[in-house]
Amino acid sequence: MTLCIAAICQQNRRDRLIIATDWKSSTGEAGAENQDKLKWITDNLPALLAGTVSRAIELRDTYRQYIEALANRTPSVRITHLNVADIMRKPPILFKEKLVEEYIGLKFGLTYKGFREAVAKREIPEAIATEAYTDIENIDLDCCLIIPIYIDKDAYIFKVDSDGGVERCDNFAAIGSGSSIAEATLFQRKQEDRMTLGRSVYHVYEAMKLGSIASDVGQEHTIDLVYRPGEKGATVVLETTSDKADRFLAAKFKKLGPTPFTKMPLPNRFWTADVPG
Repeated sequence: MTLCIAAICQQNRRDRLIIATDWKSSTGEAGAENQDKLKWITDNLPALLAGTVSRAIELRDTYRQYIEALANRTPSVRITHLNVADIMRKPPILFKEKLVEEYIGLKFGLTYKGFREAVAKREIPEAIATEAYTDIENIDLDCCLIIPIYIDKDAYIFKVDSDGGVERCDNFAAIGSGSSIAEATLFQRKQEDRMTLGRSVYHVYEAMKLGSIASDVGQEHTIDLVYRPGEKGATVVLETTSDKADRFLAAKFKKLGPTPFTKMPLPNRFWTADVPG
């Protein structure tokens, strides 16, 4: 499992994207801090992965295939403000179709089309067909993605859930087993896309630290600042926090984050009587 976060903020009145991931991978009984959860769909399109990594990479590849197919059309289709949501929603549907084909192939040795034809001809008993259709309805992608993207000068964040639903997130997104804690932290800090880079970096750091309370989330994490194409290179450029930055953020967390305490004296008349009846 994992924790990945993306947030939109402002630097010198320009949209900026901050992304963060932990590094933990596990196989049930064993685990290590050695899994890179940042992959690339294209040179300008990163993806953060959660869930079963192999499935997440397959979904990433489906995005790559679909976007490359759009680029190879005549005329080519580029991602714009108007079509970005539609483009982001299509690959999970295509991936679900692949998973259905895989399920039917393994169970019956048929394509999905062949399976439906066999059902129509009553070559497969109705009870078995009904069970298979129920299983198909319940097929899960077994992974989640966060896709941060720049279109011209504007930053977007899209979150792909394990059911295949795609959501545009206005301010931030989190996925993985520590996501509920991380999202609660970011909501508590009122993180929004108009917030400054400095405050936003700390908020993401704090969310990663608190999200690591979840048992499946690693203690090590990476935070990157994402520059849009044309600012520092022809494609998207990432800058990672330095050792000095990590020490700075750790000191701020020690000062600003939740701190333990042992005593909490209560004032007189703290409680009031609640008489039954």
